[in-house]
Amino acid sequence: MANNCVKITSTAGISAAGGLSAGKTSYFADKVGIGTNYPSTILDVAGTGAGAAGIDLSQGESSTISNRLFFSTGTPSQGVALYNLAGTLNFSTGAQPANTSGDSRMYLTNGGNLGIGASSPSDRLTVQGDISGSGDICLVDNGKIRLGDSSDLQLYHDGNNWIDANGAGNLYLRNLNSSGDVIIQAGSSGDAYIKVNSGETALKAAANGATELYYDDNMKLATYSAGASVTGNLS
Repeated sequence: MANNCVKITSTAGISAAGGLSAGKTSYFADKVGIGTNYPSTILDVAGTGAGAAGIDLSQGESSTISNRLFFSTGTPSQGVALYNLAGTLNFSTGAQPANTSGDSRMYLTNGGNLGIGASSPSDRLTVQGDISGSGDICLVDNGKIRLGDSSDLQLYHDGNNWIDANGAGNLYLRNLNSSGDVIIQAGSSGDAYIKVNSGETALKAAANGATELYYDDNMKLATYSAGASVTGNLS
């Protein structure tokens, strides 16, 4: 049988304008350029126009998973891999070329949602686990912090500032420090109110003035500089 294999060894580089095919393992001692005669890195891909430059890591047109792109160090357990699984970009750790894709940690869907520890994120960012940070969380007007499976508790600003409890259960404001106080403080010229669901006032504390108790939205007891006054009977 004829041997159709050709071994090419060159110390000056190889240039192929009409195509180059290698069916066996190939070794290049220096930089490789595709679309450029002067590669600046180990692999340099250049081109112009849509589709002219790029690297396609596919497993064929009928496959729902792409080949992997590995980022390895001298320690196998530190490897990282990227690959496309049914339209979702998977970020994996503990990956080893020709061995394992590792464990998926982060997912970017083709709809633009990002999941950390969540393989099917339903929001722009979905995190399964705890979150810690050293900076601020900034939300625009009407942007809400929603807590609970059914958004039971919401914190937001829409010109006013709101803490809304919309779900089941009570709303507690408490200080678990055995010597700590709970302080509700209004602005320098503002008043503090406690109102019931209908909007009726139950208690009002005025700045530099009276504290008033109400029944059915009518004031019944008020303090003033000389003492207190009562509307109606006191028993």
